[in-house]
Order: sequence, then structure tokens, then C-alpha cells
Amino acid sequence: MKKISERNERTESVRSLRDIPARLLALTLALAAVLLLMVTAWPQRTYGASAPTITVKAVSKLSATNAQINATIDNPSRIRLKKCGFVLYDQYGSQLTDRYDAINYTMTRFDGWYDMNEYYGQLQPGATYQYKFYVMDVSGNYYISNVDTFTTQGQTAPAASVTVTDQGVSRLSATNAQINASISDPSRIRLVRCGYHLYDGNGSLLSDRYDTINYTMTHFDGWFDMNEYFGALSPSTTYTYDLYVMDASGNTYSTQRGSFTTQAGQATAAGGSMTLGYDPSVIKDTIGCQPNGSVYCSVYAISYARAVAGKAPYAEPLKYWKEGAGAVWGWGGMSSKKYSSQQGALKRVYDEINAGRPAIVYVYGPGAVQHYVTVIGYTDVWDVDNLQMGNFQILDPGYGYACQRSLGVYTGMKKTSNGFQVVVF
Repeated sequence: MKKISERNERTESVRSLRDIPARLLALTLALAAVLLLMVTAWPQRTYGASAPTITVKAVSKLSATNAQINATIDNPSRIRLKKCGFVLYDQYGSQLTDRYDAINYTMTRFDGWYDMNEYYGQLQPGATYQYKFYVMDVSGNYYISNVDTFTTQGQTAPAASVTVTDQGVSRLSATNAQINASISDPSRIRLVRCGYHLYDGNGSLLSDRYDTINYTMTHFDGWFDMNEYFGALSPSTTYTYDLYVMDASGNTYSTQRGSFTTQAGQATAAGGSMTLGYDPSVIKDTIGCQPNGSVYCSVYAISYARAVAGKAPYAEPLKYWKEGAGAVWGWGGMSSKKYSSQQGALKRVYDEINAGRPAIVYVYGPGAVQHYVTVIGYTDVWDVDNLQMGNFQILDPGYGYACQRSLGVYTGMKKTSNGFQVVVF
């Protein structure tokens, strides 16, 4: 019996060794079935959040003076959303309104719609509008749809003419003057030039200069500094001038002829220090700094400038950003000026501070290929013809800053193809 038992045990051992692959396969299949049952029975988990997406739908309620824009928002990761809104533009891309509703949604899909008569006002007959939807999550991240268009029914109203009004002369000295004008364009005719003519006392043309623009806004200001656009004027001399704009069809609209007389003698340079007042908590907490890795330094600089200048609203920098184009200075009430030299650009900044207005400059390095900052003051300026980067104080919108520091931390002003840029009110 013992030998038989040993033989049987050896036989069973051999059989067990031979059956291991089959048993492993059976065990593997059984475990797979259990796992499949578990995956099927349990709620699905998302590894890595999927960003919300916005699909623009067809416009409804379309009439000569109204339209309802519609969209579907998909939020597969149930990110908590706190805003749903839209931005409306005219046919040229100038912003007309930015409205939103406060929400508290974590649903995977919902619809959004906005009636223009309710959220904006009466539209113009036969007019084309652009728009986009957006939502914002609790962390301040924006998710934006593509830009879409619609055209209201009816005939386009006749265009009203452009008017250019002389606003007189400023910065008058023995060798300089700035001529100023306000431009009214109620029909948003596309304007492509803004310029001036300067004449001597006998009416002979001395200078005809202009800036190339692409404006469709209803109102903006234009000004030209003679030292920048023409050169040094002569003391105690009378000049005449006019300012003009030109539309895309070549039509010109101008002011009546004005005149000024420069002061006697030579202008003297002032020195010292000056810093514009501001609330640091507004800069740091209400506005904050540009998100890490973003390209929004320009619009944060606009918000800083508006806050320092006391021009509300200023709390939402992305109001001044246009997808595909970048910062739109005019939306912040500002305009861009270009100078042939860094010294000329810094002199304009110096003059703006003296006038109680902050300015935005375009700088580079070290560590920054290109960057916009807001200048709010200067220190130890004793020679206005030899201004240095380190003479100026800035509010820096760079990630992690949103604070006051010296412009001298940057290598210099970045020169573009058109010169050194200063953005002013």
C-alpha cells in the first residue's frame, strides 16, 4: 500500500506539473471576468480633466433689430463653472459689449443663449455682427468658443459722416508743441490714416505726417508731438496746422486750420522724482498678475494703467484681449505711439508721468524675449536728455510679480519694425 501510495503521489505530482499552464490560463480568465464585472458595475473615473468645450448653434429670433445667439457647453469632467457669457463685436471686430451670467454648474452638458435686445440693446438693420461665447471656472480659467457671425434683416442705415474737432495745443514750449484732435465716427466707418499738416506763418507746408490705423470705433483722440514727428520748432514763431483722418475709400475729414506761437527762449529741464499714487491691494489682489505661461502681459498692463489712472472698470484684463490679434489698446482707452529712439520713448513716458498719467512700455531681457509693463513714476531725473531705464518705476504684470519694481531690471526697450513703443491714454 505504501509503494502504491508513493507511485500515485508521484503520478499526481507529474500530472499537477503538466496542468500548471492550463490552470494559470483558467485563473487569468477568471480574474479578467471579475475585473470586467467590477469596471462595468462601478462608476467610471476620469484620469486627467477634459476641458469644457463650447459649440455655437444657429442664431434664432433673427429680425432687423434683434437676434438670439445660442451655444451648447460640454463639461465631461464636471469642472465647476462660475460664469457663462458672450462678447459681441461689430463687423470690423470692435467690441460692443461683454456680458455674463453668474452660474454654479458642474453638469456635463447645458445650453446657453442670449437675447441681444435684453443683454445689449437694439441692433442695427442689415448689419453684420461677430460674437463668441465663453465660460469661466472657479480657478479663473476661460474656455472660449470660435468667433461666429450673423447679419440682421433689413437695409443698412445711411452712414453718418466723420467729424474731426481741433482740441488745441498742449506741451507748448520754445521748441515744441503737441497738436490735438477728437474724432467722432458714429457709423464706424473704417479709418486707415490719422495725420496732420504743419505750415509756417506764410502758409507754406512744412510737414505732412500720418500714422497708419485700422479703427472703427465711434470716438477716439489723436495727437502729434512736433519734436517727434517734425523736429525742433523755432522760439517765438507762429505756426498753423490741421489734423485729418482718411477712410478706406480715400475720403478725407479734417479740422479747420488752427495756429499756435512757440514761447520765447529755450525750454529748461526739470528734475527730481515723482510717483503716481495707487492702491497696492487693487494691483495684487483685485487684478493680480498674468497666468503662468500666458501671453496676456499686455492686457494686465492695461488694467494696471486704468487702476492707477482711476479709470473703472479695470478688474478683468481679458476684456482687452482679442483672439488672434492680442491686446486692443483702444478697448482700454489707450493708443500706441512709436519712437525712433529709446531716448525719445522714455521722454514721452517722463512727460506722461508729469501729466499724471501712467504709460505702458515694451521691454526685453534678461530672461524675457518681450514683455509689457506699466510705468508709474521716475526717480533721480536731473537730465531729461539722458533718461535711463533705471530712472523709472513700474508695475510688472509678470507671473508672480504684480508689484512695483525698477524698469532697470530689464535690459532695454524692445524695438519693433516701427520703432520703440509707448502706450498712453
